[in-house]
Amino acid sequence: LLLMAQKKYPSKTKTKKVVTTVATTIPKNTFLITGTLEGIADGTVINLLNGGTGTPEQSFPLKNKRFSFAGSLPTPDFKVITVEGQNDYRK
Repeated sequence: LLLMAQKKYPSKTKTKKVVTTVATTIPKNTFLITGTLEGIADGTVINLLNGGTGTPEQSFPLKNKRFSFAGSLPTPDFKVITVEGQNDYRK
């Protein structure tokens, strides 16, 4: 699992802060991604996308500014995390 993040530079609109933590003590071939989003309303859907096709693989509604994704992968893979309603990496 390869996790990448982009820094958003301040603009005239509200700045959003993204904090992501990746757990390292999990069973082989599994992953756990947890994060905190500030400046995003609770209930906003956070998506884990296939990095090659952009197909959503998991979705999680933001709760108390937190989200998490868990699963298993037989080999490393490229994934993208997006915030619903925000421009994603394909635009």
